[in-house]
Amino acid sequence: MPRRKVTDEKKVFLEELKKDGVEVLAVYNEPYNGNWQIFALLPVEKCEPTPFQREVSPAHLFHLKNSIDKIGRFLDPIIVVRTKDGKYYTPNGSHRLSAMKELGKEKIAAIIIPDEKVMHQILAMNVEKAHNIKEKSLEVIKMYQHFLEMGEGKLESDYAFEFEEPFYITLGLIYQERERFSGASYLSLLRRIEQFLDKPLKEAYEERKRRAKRITDEVEPMIQNIINKLHERGIKLPFLKQIVVSQNNPYKRKKKGVFDFDEGINQFIQNLSQYDVSKVREEELLEEMPEE
Repeated sequence: MPRRKVTDEKKVFLEELKKDGVEVLAVYNEPYNGNWQIFALLPVEKCEPTPFQREVSPAHLFHLKNSIDKIGRFLDPIIVVRTKDGKYYTPNGSHRLSAMKELGKEKIAAIIIPDEKVMHQILAMNVEKAHNIKEKSLEVIKMYQHFLEMGEGKLESDYAFEFEEPFYITLGLIYQERERFSGASYLSLLRRIEQFLDKPLKEAYEERKRRAKRITDEVEPMIQNIINKLHERGIKLPFLKQIVVSQNNPYKRKKKGVFDFDEGINQFIQNLSQYDVSKVREEELLEEMPEE
């Protein structure tokens, strides 16, 4: 009986694809768990990036278009998930999709997954183009807000795989308000004091907004004041903000352990308030210059 049910599900799904103008090339079982999926040619106008995905990079798009045109072949199928309402989203392939559209092609090779939750999970494995902190944080917070709209009664910690790192959520909220915020400077601290919350998503979201506000309203002005004073002294090193955060990180020399957010922020603020810019030597700052 279970075998018949799967067969019926396949039949219905394949009929929907046919109605949408999808040219099915093969139905097969992937080699890891034997889950069935489809290799097909999909009309490009039917497909779009997930609503919580990062923006397409013009430079990367230009490179992809040139590469496809030079090789004369499209070699890397995109991943597509068909939703219950008949939309075709690609969580892994937005640049390739945009390139084929701009090249004037009507179809694109795709692996179609008949499982909507994969749309969220696969973003954690998307290596088409390396993310910077801003891109990843915005992607994660858009996904977070998507889950909120769906109204699922899950905990924030239930989505640890999809979100990857808890600090992306807090930083994502900040980036939505402050596009030019330098979130990467805070990673040495946030990695030690951010954990996924065992709270319902709606409640956790309010806590994330509170945390974001502490960083923007309490911490950021102190950091900027220190940097301004260092600039007045003629110290204008690259990564200066990152160095100041690292120097005042209360958990910098503790190799292990996770720490409470508010305790960490309070101690960090105390360290910043005691930071004597007049005694800072440029040589000391250079010693802490990050490699990248």
